[in-house]
Formats: sequence, C-alpha cells, structure tokens
Amino acid sequence: MKHLFIVNPAAGKAGNENELLDQIQELDLDCEVVHTQRQEEACEIARAAAQRGEPLRIYACGGDGTLWISLGTWTYIFQALLVAA
Repeated sequence: MKHLFIVNPAAGKAGNENELLDQIQELDLDCEVVHTQRQEEACEIARAAAQRGEPLRIYACGGDGTLWISLGTWTYIFQALLVAA
C-alpha cells in the first residue's frame, strides 16, 4: 500500500519539517512526500492520488488548514468509490 504525506512547510515551528521527514523515513514505507506551495493544493494532490485507483493512505501534515482542505477531498473519493462499485 502506498502512503502519501501531504506536508505544508509553512505550518508549525521552524525546524519541525526536518524532524517530520526524518520520522517518515524511519517508517520504511512505500511512501511519497509532497510539499504544498499554495492553500488549495493539498486537495488537488490528494484528489490526483486517489484517481490513480491504487490502495492509498493519505496523511495531512500541517496545521488546521491542511487538515480541513485534505478532508474536503474525501467527498470526492467517496463519490468515486460509489461510481466504481
């Protein structure tokens, strides 16, 4: 299973991002780490990954905004699953 980490580098305290990336590497997972550069990009990244149709876990790494934008993608994912069923 693929693991997608959507990281907002502007969130949190300075220096936390490197610690997070180190912890992700230690997990030894089949993963992809994508950094957002603008506000709505987390949703676009999650949606594109879901459209691939592969088993996937998505992790939103950032503040409240990153979490809520990523959660907004679930509406799209559930609709896609219903259509596929």
